[in-house]
Amino acid sequence: MSIIPKFTGYPDKNKNGAALEPLTSEKKKTPAEGSKELQPVKPKQESKALPPQVVEETKISEDFQIFGNVISNKKVVLDGTIHGDVQCKQLSISKNGNILGNVVATEIEVEGSILGPIFAQKVKLKETASVEGDIHHRGLSIEFGANFDGRSIGSDDPYREAPIKTPSNEINKPIHK
Repeated sequence: MSIIPKFTGYPDKNKNGAALEPLTSEKKKTPAEGSKELQPVKPKQESKALPPQVVEETKISEDFQIFGNVISNKKVVLDGTIHGDVQCKQLSISKNGNILGNVVATEIEVEGSILGPIFAQKVKLKETASVEGDIHHRGLSIEFGANFDGRSIGSDDPYREAPIKTPSNEINKPIHK
C-alpha cells in the first residue's frame, strides 16, 4: 500500500516564510516608476541608406605639366597636362586637362583631351572631349559634340591589351619592396 500525501491547497508563504503574491496579468508598479506606465522599448531601426562614400582624390591643377608616368590608387582629377602614361582607379579630365600617353583606369570621364589609347571598364566622353586613340572598354558613352578619332573596342577584359599594369591586379600593391 502506497502513501499518497493529502493535498492541503496552495501555500500562501514561501519556504522562508514570506507571503506569496497572487499571480495576476497586471504588472505591479514599483515606487521608482511612480504613476507612469512602462512602455516597451522599441528597437532602434537601422537606416537602410548606405553611408556616403568618401572618395579621396589627387588633383593636378591647370598650371602643372608632368613629364613622366602617373600612378595612383585613388581618383585623379586632371586640370593640367601629363606627358606620359596614367594609371589610376578613377580619372576625371576637365576641359583644360590633357594626356599624351596610355590611360588605364576603372572609370574615366573626359571633358578635355587624350592623345593615346584608353583601357577602362567605363568611359564617358563629355560634349567638350577630344580623344585620339582606341578605347578598350566594357561600357562607352559619347555625348553629342565630343570628338573621337579611333576604334571603340568593347571587351569583358579591357585591360588585356594594356601596355601598362592593370588597376585590378596591380594598383593596390605597394610600390616599394
